Amino acid sequence: MTSAPVDLTVHLNPPPGWVQVPQEPDADGTTLLVLAPGEWSQEWGVRPNLVVGLGAPTSASIRAVATRTAATLLAVDDGHRIVAWDLWEDDGGRRIVSTYLAGTALVCATSWVRLEGGRPLSVTATVDADRYLRVMPLLTEAVRSLRLEGVVGGERVGGTEDLGRTAPGAEAAPEGQRDETAEPRTDDYWAAHGETLEDLSRLQQAQPWEPDGLTLSRAAYAALAEAGRGLLGGTRVRKADAAALDELRRAGLVDDAGRLTEDGTTTHTALTRADRRVRVESVSGGVPGTFEAARHGDTALVWATDSPARYAGRDTLGRDVLASATSGTLQWIPLMQLPAQLAAWLQVGPAWPVATAPARVPHDLVAARADDPATAPPADADDHLRSVWAEPWFTWTLTTDTGHALAGVHAGRHGHLRLGEGDLLQAYPSEALFGALVGVSLL
Repeated sequence: MTSAPVDLTVHLNPPPGWVQVPQEPDADGTTLLVLAPGEWSQEWGVRPNLVVGLGAPTSASIRAVATRTAATLLAVDDGHRIVAWDLWEDDGGRRIVSTYLAGTALVCATSWVRLEGGRPLSVTATVDADRYLRVMPLLTEAVRSLRLEGVVGGERVGGTEDLGRTAPGAEAAPEGQRDETAEPRTDDYWAAHGETLEDLSRLQQAQPWEPDGLTLSRAAYAALAEAGRGLLGGTRVRKADAAALDELRRAGLVDDAGRLTEDGTTTHTALTRADRRVRVESVSGGVPGTFEAARHGDTALVWATDSPARYAGRDTLGRDVLASATSGTLQWIPLMQLPAQLAAWLQVGPAWPVATAPARVPHDLVAARADDPATAPPADADDHLRSVWAEPWFTWTLTTDTGHALAGVHAGRHGHLRLGEGDLLQAYPSEALFGALVGVSLL
């Protein structure tokens, strides 16, 4: 625990081995507490930490405060991505999960935000993707133990039952000291169902997958993967596909004789000696998509077509199908960044999960709906399932050579739904799906 200059004491049970990191006092009490592992070496990478802060007095709703928090994250640099946005225990708070790059590391930050005495209380946990699945549950448990004692907004608080309560004294803050954050647009669908929630749909669309690599056709990629030793020594690409061979030569992956260059050898080695392979196949508006990743040491080689989100809800043409079937992007990335690439390609982002009924929908009916949006939903579908049914869709399956398998549907504003055994169709919250992508990529 720590005493803060705003007459508050923070009580929080840290994970084993974590200690308070001394901070210089700040006059407005922005930073109340910082915790981190007591022992840490720079060679271990990003040091996990947990920061408790208290913002300036505000008359804004938690919806506006959460929106401002997300906007601040995205404004830091182009590398930030909001992965998930949901409720914190009840509708009085929000949890926002974001990722960003720090060198070769992928950093995962979870921010819990709610109002305390008319001021935004935030708890932010930061950990790299390698430790995300091991450390974040410990930090989540620590946040559950959070308790404040003292005075906020002119009102005495104490105990977790006070968290989220707006104290009467908050409105008494001088006009010049209050934050007048604009209220965000509310979600029309949920408003019709009695819930006042911020509209997250535009944030999904604002975070497209943007690969940074080499355009390479599927034929050239396959030819490189199938390269073998020639009679005169050296690994060569077979000359049977002259167009693929010429493309690889122009890309600097083979020489004029079809022998692998240094870059070609590195790429071929990753393809043939990968210690794990991840493959995602999708269908969106009749357009097939593929994301393949080969793990090799601390790097990953990715070849992927356009994201299926590009075609969801569109009237696609034959040229779209041809382009996705024949062309893709080849890129090398640090291994730790693979979950973020997968999440971006699948458009894992902010969406309010929806519980639909019936819970079991024949998967052949789901496949028919994916092929033809005019396919009718089950006769006993509730309003939520009918809304899911009407959204732009793409379906996807993920497999690995280690036996992992996932399948799902992306349904526009409602985010992802998981296709499970026994015709199960259920909401797949973004944070849980991101955690699964971390697991199949790094564990």
